[in-house]
Amino acid sequence: SLFLLGVIATRQKNYREAEFYFSKTMDACHGKREFNALSELARLNLARTNYASGKLEQSVELYSQFSSGSPHWITILLEASWPLLRVNDTTVSLGNLHTVLSPFYREDLVGEGYVLRSTILFSLCKYEEMRQTLAQFFEVYDPILQAMQKENSSLSGDESFFNAFRSGRGLNRAFINYAKRDVGFTRGLKVMTMLEEEKRKLVGMGRNDQIRRIAGIIDEAINAKSKEIGDDLQKLHQRKLRELREQREQANYLRVEIVTGEKQLIEAQKGLPAKRVVDVDTDVSTSYHFWPFNGEYWEDELGAYVYTSESACVN
Repeated sequence: SLFLLGVIATRQKNYREAEFYFSKTMDACHGKREFNALSELARLNLARTNYASGKLEQSVELYSQFSSGSPHWITILLEASWPLLRVNDTTVSLGNLHTVLSPFYREDLVGEGYVLRSTILFSLCKYEEMRQTLAQFFEVYDPILQAMQKENSSLSGDESFFNAFRSGRGLNRAFINYAKRDVGFTRGLKVMTMLEEEKRKLVGMGRNDQIRRIAGIIDEAINAKSKEIGDDLQKLHQRKLRELREQREQANYLRVEIVTGEKQLIEAQKGLPAKRVVDVDTDVSTSYHFWPFNGEYWEDELGAYVYTSESACVN
C-alpha cells in the first residue's frame, strides 16, 4: 500500500510525497526476505524520484547501492548514467555505458545508451567517437525498429501478442529480452505457469463433477491471465516502439550537432589544429574478443568500468 501511494504521488508529480512513501516502503520491508523484491523496486523508484526533483547527489548515491545481482541491474546502470552526467562525472557514466552497450546486452533495447554516450562525447568535443557510436546505434537498432513497426501492423489485440510470445514466432528477440526484464510481466508469467501446473495435476485425479468444476475454474483463470499478459505485451511494445522512434530522431539530431561542433572547434582554433583533438580514443580496441568468450568482458567486472578521458574542447 505504501509503495502504491508512492506511485500515485509520482504520477501527480508530488515528488516530496513520493519520496516519503518509497522511503517508508523500504523501512517496512527491512529485514523481511519475502519483501526483498518490493524493497528493490522501492529503492529504484526513490532514486528516480530524487533525480526528477533535482536531488542529483542523492540519486547517484541510491543507484550506487544496488548490486549486480539485482533484477534491475541493466536498467540501473543506464538510468544512473543520467544523474552522473548532470554532476559532471563522465568517467563513471561512460563506464556504466561501456557495460550497457557491450555485446552481451546488444539485443536488450538499450538504444538510449547510445544517445547518452554520444551526448557525453559531444560535451567532451570527441566528434569522431560520436560518429562511431551513432553508426553503431543505426546498425543495431534500424533492423529492430523495422521489425517492431512490422509487428505493430501484423499483430492486433492481446491474444495475438500472447500467442506470438508463447510460440516464439512473431516478436523480435530484442523486445522479448526487454519484456522479460519487466517485473509485472514476469509476475504474470509465473502465475500462468502455476495455473497450468495445477491443471496438469488434475488430470490424474479422476473425472467426477467436482474435478470438472475445478478444471473449468482454472481454465477461466488461464484465459483471463493470457489476455492480461497479452495486453501488457502490447502496451510494452507500443511504448518501446515510440521510444525507439524518438531515440532515432535524437541520433539524427546528434549527427547534425557533430558538424556544428566541428565547425565551432575549427573556428576556435583559427583553423585545423596540428594534431586532431579527436584522436584521443575512449573506445576498446577492435582486436579484443568480447565476453562471454575470452577477453575483455568478464561477468564479475560488468558494471565496474570507469573511463579516464580528457576533454578535447578548446578552453
